[in-house]
Amino acid sequence: MGQYVEYNKMIDEIISLLSLIEKILMKLKRNFSMLPYEEKVKIINSCFLGITIIKFILRSISERNLKDVVLPLTTRLELANQKVVEACKKENPEQLEIILNTEILPAFIEWKSELEKTFSPYISS
Repeated sequence: MGQYVEYNKMIDEIISLLSLIEKILMKLKRNFSMLPYEEKVKIINSCFLGITIIKFILRSISERNLKDVVLPLTTRLELANQKVVEACKKENPEQLEIILNTEILPAFIEWKSELEKTFSPYISS
């Protein structure tokens, strides 16, 4: 029973982190033009750090849906992150905004949704 409770706590923390990352990305989208370039990059990097932490935790979970659905979406997020890195190397804020709106946000929202569906039986209200 104790291990089940710990598993539920871990899933609750993942869901909380997903919600926080989503709020940060949406706020970045709304305020993109008002922020200095360096701040935009810092925020996106912080979000991807949170995503990396979640990915690390997911490795220890053996839910079938993680392998079938979530991992391909994780790869999609990683590809978006690579594009961010390339845009940062070129110091191209316009490209960064395009990547945020067309790749990062859609990929993240789909990834978050699939994780929430996978974990819904374990989420405590």
